[in-house]
Formats: sequence, C-alpha cells, structure tokens
Amino acid sequence: MTSIRLVNLSHSDISHIHSNAFQNCEHIGEIDLSSSLISTIDIHAFDQLENVSVLNLKGNLIRSFEKSIFQPLLFTVKQINLDNNPIQCDCTIEWYLEQRSDRFKLPDVCTGPVGYECLSPTELQKSQLSCYQNGNQTKKRNLCERRENDILGKESSAYLYELNCNLFSLIIFIFANKILFLL
Repeated sequence: MTSIRLVNLSHSDISHIHSNAFQNCEHIGEIDLSSSLISTIDIHAFDQLENVSVLNLKGNLIRSFEKSIFQPLLFTVKQINLDNNPIQCDCTIEWYLEQRSDRFKLPDVCTGPVGYECLSPTELQKSQLSCYQNGNQTKKRNLCERRENDILGKESSAYLYELNCNLFSLIIFIFANKILFLL
C-alpha cells in the first residue's frame, strides 16, 4: 500500500482503530472513515501517517478527543472532521481549547458530562471544564441552566433545536388541518 493516496472505508463496521493500523502507509493523503461504528482509537493509530491532509471521522461513536491520538497529525493535516460524534467536553479536550483551530470540525454540542449538553466544543472555555472547577463544590455545576425568564439564548443550539421542533409541529398541524378540510 505504498502508493495509495485515498483510503475510503466509510459506512463500514469498523469499531476500533488499532495501534499502527496504517503502518507502512506513509503516502496516504486522505482517509475517510465516516459513518462507521468507530468508538475507540488507540494512541498510536495514526503514528506513521506523514502525508495525510484529510481525516474524516464524521458520524461515528467517538466520545474522547485526546491529544495523544491526534498528535502525529497536527503538523500535516489540513482537516480532521469529527462532526456528528458524541464528543465529551471533559478535560481531554483541554489541548484543543488551548490551540483552537479551524482544521478541526467538531460537533455543534457536547454530549456530556451532565450539565454540558448545551455547550459547543468550539465555544467552550478552559475555565468551564470540570478539572478547573472547585473540587469542594457539593453540587456539580450545570452550565446549561438558564434563568427562568431567559431559558434559551437566541444564539444557542438548544434554542435552534426548540425553534425547529416548534416549526415542525406547526407544519404538521397545518398539514393535518388541510387533510381534514379536504375530507
């Protein structure tokens, strides 16, 4: 596989990328592993990829965004797509927050830990991570709580989700009334 430039394993049943999975594949320029079942990536999985410019991991089950996994790609990659993955906004994402880069496409919202589900990984601040919270707090901080009068900010993903749900309900209501009128 020394001359292969594109590896497309999208829509596969791959659930685990093992260490050195791409051994002797230094000429690969693009890897598409999107829409698979990947939940685990070993630390050395991407170690020998020297020329990869695009890594597409969109639509998998990846929860952890650890620097040690993506470190070998940081100098060559132009894009790593992790959109539509249940990324946890825990302390493993701290390295990304220190060097935010447009090269990474992350999901619109975090999937956890509890209290972080409304936050965007791209807008998250280091001070909001649980490892920066006061350890003596008896109650875990819920960053998604809003004041009663301002439940949803107009720019939040949760607001857009609620707006879409309301619009969908309105369309169904109008459609149902049209059908009843025609009968």
